[in-house]
Amino acid sequence: MSKMEKSPVFDGIRESWELKGKLEMLLDIVEAKFGSIPDGLRTRLWGLKTHEEIRQAMCEALSAGTIEEYEKVMGKARGEFKGKMEALLDVVEIKFGSVPNELRTRLGELQTHEEIRQAMRKAMSAGTIEEYMAKFKL
Repeated sequence: MSKMEKSPVFDGIRESWELKGKLEMLLDIVEAKFGSIPDGLRTRLWGLKTHEEIRQAMCEALSAGTIEEYEKVMGKARGEFKGKMEALLDVVEIKFGSVPNELRTRLGELQTHEEIRQAMRKAMSAGTIEEYMAKFKL
């Protein structure tokens, strides 16, 4: 392995390529199984950000009977994520008062259920909003 291949920059590029490859494979699976992919679903699939989300979407595609069933499952997964994000913001607001825009923006960048869970735990253990924000390096 060369020095370049060991660099963090190269790791980021490799990760991006791997995700893009998996997304293209997911789209191929969905298209092969169901035919044409509705634009809204295609956009939603391209929005997947982690290997775990893509793996789950592949499993759902393989088990769905119709494209409509797959769209419904994928919409439900997005709804669950949105619901967890709203619950996190509610907890922060109830515990600390208002949520500063800088923190709201940072929390909006969370991409996985696990990241939301960790942010919820940080909120529960922080004594002040400043301490909570420091956990996100804000």
